[in-house]
Amino acid sequence: MLNWLARRRADGVSRSAGILFVSPWLQGGGIEQQLELKAGWFARRGYRVEIMSWFVADELSGRPNPMLEAFRDQGIPVRRLRTCTNRMQLVQLAVQVAARAASGRFSLIVGHELAANLVAIAAKLLLANQVRVIAEIHNSSDMYLETRLSGITIWLARALYPYADGILAVSNTVGADASAFFRLDRGRIATIYNPFRLGEIHQLAADRPPEDLPAGPFIVACGRLVRMKGFIELIETFSRIRHRVAADLVILGEGPLRTELERCAQANGVADRVRLPGFVSNPFAYFARAGVFVLSSMLKESFSRALVEAMACGVPVIASRCGGPEEILGDGRYGFLYPIGDMEALAAGIVRILERPAEAAELATAARRRAAEWSEEKILPRIEAFYFARPGDDGPAATPREAEQHSQRHAEHGAGHPVIPR
Repeated sequence: MLNWLARRRADGVSRSAGILFVSPWLQGGGIEQQLELKAGWFARRGYRVEIMSWFVADELSGRPNPMLEAFRDQGIPVRRLRTCTNRMQLVQLAVQVAARAASGRFSLIVGHELAANLVAIAAKLLLANQVRVIAEIHNSSDMYLETRLSGITIWLARALYPYADGILAVSNTVGADASAFFRLDRGRIATIYNPFRLGEIHQLAADRPPEDLPAGPFIVACGRLVRMKGFIELIETFSRIRHRVAADLVILGEGPLRTELERCAQANGVADRVRLPGFVSNPFAYFARAGVFVLSSMLKESFSRALVEAMACGVPVIASRCGGPEEILGDGRYGFLYPIGDMEALAAGIVRILERPAEAAELATAARRRAAEWSEEKILPRIEAFYFARPGDDGPAATPREAEQHSQRHAEHGAGHPVIPR
């Protein structure tokens, strides 16, 4: 059915017509990495592809912006939009996107995240619905509330989202959350999980060990150093078990919480065993050599790119019950889950994995097998079929029902790994 849908897509939709991807920012985060992967794949498939964004820096942390380099290497143009700081920003951005879609004869606009989705839909209305728009939702409402999303933006989203030709969520958690938060018909929101370049991950994981790698066993976590990632709680948990496990804690990433994390490690007596290498170009070399990967998020996660990447590297994983990761781990069949903020359960899970190598190896094998389901070869054709589906097309791989059935099949044939008991 999926291949049939993809073939039907070509009827009346020429690849030369092109795809215009819109993103608020290009800063190297998980959403932008997914954008780069998809845009490159469509370009190689023969589509004309362009990127439009309005928060674009030439350098990030003193290094050339990796997103700009990646798009340039693939021959994908990046157009920077002009912005203003008043309430007319949405209109100003939408006019620019609409003008480019018309002059470039683009048949499809794809928005990435809330602001870009609103701009894309507004551009469609300016073009009298002569262009197809897909709105992709990558974050949960927890993130919007954490960033103090304005009431007028929420109102605009509720008013404009129904005009999108398709709404795509990266997990069932995000789909259900968006349906409730934006008051959308749940049946209009499809779920297709994020794609990954697994071959590249495996290759980088086998790269030579980083020079600052701990000599002995270690626990690894990865993410922006911000409060919602739960790294303070992770350090405090680690301090509780420091006498039970002969392992260090490595937290990869950079962010405004660095100084507070260093103080937390000092205050808990583990400063000599907690490492904060900052941003690293190859986190997979750390993942592959860790004893366990921990996702300690304190707020709802939409999907968690780092979690899947760690699983692909063949490391056992532990994650808080924060939405998307529960789907990734099959409700505990492919990794341990613990209630958000339950430091005792997290500590028990870490100790259990580090003290039971046979169980850890079994869990790592199951995790790697699970991660294989999100290869770009499997996921990207589903996204293509959804982008160009006609009204009435029933694309099984791009509907919430399919995703739920997919999870049920894993429940019946899963690896049977337990959830950490409270």
